[in-house]
Amino acid sequence: MSEKDLDLIVKSNKLVEASYKLTQAEFNLLNLVFAQMNDGKIGETGNWLLGDYKVTAQDYSRKFDVDINTAYDALHSASKHLFQRYFSYEKEVDFSPYAVEIVESRWVSEVRYNKQAGYVTIVLTPTVMDMVGMLQNCFTPYFLQNTVGFSSMYAKRLYEILVQWRNAGNKTPQLKVYALREKLGIDKDQYPLIADFKKRVLDIAVEQINEYSDIKVKYDQIKQGRKIVAFCFKFKDKQVKPKAWEGLDFEELKTALYDYTFEVMSALKDAGVTPEWVQVGNETSNGMLWEDGKASVNMKNYADLTNAGYDAVKAVFPTAKVIVHLNNGQDNSLYRWIFDGLKSNGGKWDVIGMSVYPAWFTPANDWATGNTQVLTNMNDMVARYGTEVMIVECGMSWDSPGASKSFLTDLIAKTRSVTGKKGLGVLYWEPEAYGQWQKYTLGAFDNSGKPTVALDAFK
Repeated sequence: MSEKDLDLIVKSNKLVEASYKLTQAEFNLLNLVFAQMNDGKIGETGNWLLGDYKVTAQDYSRKFDVDINTAYDALHSASKHLFQRYFSYEKEVDFSPYAVEIVESRWVSEVRYNKQAGYVTIVLTPTVMDMVGMLQNCFTPYFLQNTVGFSSMYAKRLYEILVQWRNAGNKTPQLKVYALREKLGIDKDQYPLIADFKKRVLDIAVEQINEYSDIKVKYDQIKQGRKIVAFCFKFKDKQVKPKAWEGLDFEELKTALYDYTFEVMSALKDAGVTPEWVQVGNETSNGMLWEDGKASVNMKNYADLTNAGYDAVKAVFPTAKVIVHLNNGQDNSLYRWIFDGLKSNGGKWDVIGMSVYPAWFTPANDWATGNTQVLTNMNDMVARYGTEVMIVECGMSWDSPGASKSFLTDLIAKTRSVTGKKGLGVLYWEPEAYGQWQKYTLGAFDNSGKPTVALDAFK
């Protein structure tokens, strides 16, 4: 299944962070409407601004695996109760000594039913219309299909909260217990004991997210004395297969990977583009195309898949250098494990690519210590495997431009000093991000869209 076949949901971060309580059916109904908006559909009247959208029982049944005979009743009940629902959020107040207002708003202003035709129409409020769609900044996108397997409403809400922080270290800030409860729609008298809250809410939500979504998540407990006062969530993207490849056996999977890579390379060649480097996989620190290519389960399969991509690149561009890319460039044990495993199983690569983010150093943001560890790792890779190395991703918080410039200047100098001049260079990801684009704060532009002094490191 391609992205064109998927239902994209895009919500303002204010809406994701809002406090509200919805049933599964109500949440699903709203997301079907939001998906229509992002697919370019303009509503029943043809006027997008009116925010009226039709959802059929047939579509609801197909997307959420609900019996068609009960789908309309589910839609009717959901839309009827949704008419009474509201959400609350914080709004900054300009030119006021009181910086924040608490706003309460309804989701819909009107609901229409047609049992004979098997559909309902809901009219979104102007507030919701402003908070959903292809927004320019401060938004959270995800695909509906990544949430349909959740039976827990708490899993749906927690997933949204988490993916705000994708591309921002995949780590949330500390979420106070009371605030997290509000965001998940838990009443004050529900699960008052933290043990019950964890058992009946968090642990179930995390289990379902890990099983059915595109990410793997875990959480840390923040304590004051013996009391749990907050949670911090960390997650990683799964190296899953595309939908169209899920039913393939391993030989077919290798062929599909080869064919896809060959097709992309051929398209570049036809367009007159000759790449100097081609990366096979992104941060494949535990392999790719799970479960077949999960390195901790079957290193040989991972090597075979890497070779399929490698061979396809070389078939079109024989001189292009193929990169195998891992995260945490300071972690020498990780790199030895992966590349020893690839080497022992006949894996091929030309360049070892690294992600280097000081936020993931230990201690966090101690870039001087971390960069020294990165250099040690780069030199070890060169000595151990005889191949070149490259920093293919790096970044630091936009609001510390001076520190970021120092970090980058040092990282560039260390890359240039790699043994045998085998340090190819340093690439920044994503320098032009600003205004907390997708909650990404590691760009090198300020909130006005102007580059910071951090980029002077590349002069």
